[in-house]
Amino acid sequence: MADENYQGQERRVSFRLTFPPDRSPRIKINGMAYAVIDMAENGIRFYNPLRQRMPDGPLQAQVMFQDGEQLIVVAQILRYEPLMITVSLIEGIPMQRMLAEQILIQKTSST
Repeated sequence: MADENYQGQERRVSFRLTFPPDRSPRIKINGMAYAVIDMAENGIRFYNPLRQRMPDGPLQAQVMFQDGEQLIVVAQILRYEPLMITVSLIEGIPMQRMLAEQILIQKTSST
């Protein structure tokens, strides 16, 4: 959740889900699938171990969840990090899907 008192550069406007490796969705861009590290309604960070370059400008991607649901998102590269990429979502993840993922993560971590 956002911290209303914090005004710094890393301030979050929505909550972020961090995925255990065995529950990680995949994001597919230009035919290649990447493991998602964490996700918010308006952004995704994913592994890029081969340091693939991404298209400039807005790109369409497919997010594939563990339960089989797939969503099309429109993203813009926000940041390249060593072995990771962060994208900002222009058309993002619905709040209902984020809540469903949070419940699945909690169930997985409590078993």
